[in-house]
Amino acid sequence: MYQKQIVDYDFAIDIDSQRKDGIITDAIGCAKEVKKIYDQYQLPYSLRFSGSKGFHFVILGKFIPIKNITKRIKSINSVTQTIKETISKEYKDCVDDSIADDRRVLKMPYTLDNWNMVLPLTDDQFERFHPDNMKLDYIMNNITLKDRNLITRNLSFTEKNIKNNIKKFFKEFNG
Repeated sequence: MYQKQIVDYDFAIDIDSQRKDGIITDAIGCAKEVKKIYDQYQLPYSLRFSGSKGFHFVILGKFIPIKNITKRIKSINSVTQTIKETISKEYKDCVDDSIADDRRVLKMPYTLDNWNMVLPLTDDQFERFHPDNMKLDYIMNNITLKDRNLITRNLSFTEKNIKNNIKKFFKEFNG
């Protein structure tokens, strides 16, 4: 059974624009609200452009206190639903609540999706976000990728602080 082969499972929230015109202002607004929650709880997360029409918020599995993968996925789904209920009504449909599943995969950072890069974003890049800045030619000419890593926020806290922040967040958002 494939579940026995899973050694870790990250907590990812997928934000996708619901607009059909290619403009992703709704995804940006939604991501700003999710980011505000994550920053409030000082969570260790990476914020990435998804490569197409939105963003991924990723907390590495090593930070999540729930060791059993099945229970972790169930808890992640519950937390995602609570986040979806917490954000503004206009953005609720932007949260893809179907990705927490042991058969789904998330695009890896720095890979390409139709010549757009799944790029971990700094706070400044997110605040000034424009989809054209995620195109491979723009990135290769304007962004240094060497030693960039995942741009995980709040790693300067002690391990104890990180664990406490995650526990508090999961406790308060776990339906």
